[in-house]
Amino acid sequence: MHKISGGAAHRAIMDAKTLTALFSPARRRIFCALFLKSERWWTLPELAGRTGLRQATLDQQVAWLRNGGIVRAKTVAGQTLIRPDPASRIFAELNSIVKKLATSASGAPETILVVEDQEATLRASC
Repeated sequence: MHKISGGAAHRAIMDAKTLTALFSPARRRIFCALFLKSERWWTLPELAGRTGLRQATLDQQVAWLRNGGIVRAKTVAGQTLIRPDPASRIFAELNSIVKKLATSASGAPETILVVEDQEATLRASC
């Protein structure tokens, strides 16, 4: 947990709201996992565990992202692996948006925690 100033707290709140406005909750969780470690190949069970999404929801979201050219997939030893597709025309933009809105200066994904009469603190969100 990190203590943050009033200006940083406001920016963190606005960044979280922007990320939520841009992407559905399921898509936001997937993008946070994929783009915060964009070089990593994920198995679907790993991604389901990281995002907390049901397998059926994840399968549907990944299919849309594959059809849209945002992620690529490969099969290794019978396991489907996915990662963001660096060849996608919008890879750089998505990567930048997710990293900018989901990370603090320390590089850890965060959300704001406000408790009445206490300083604002941040906790992991992605």
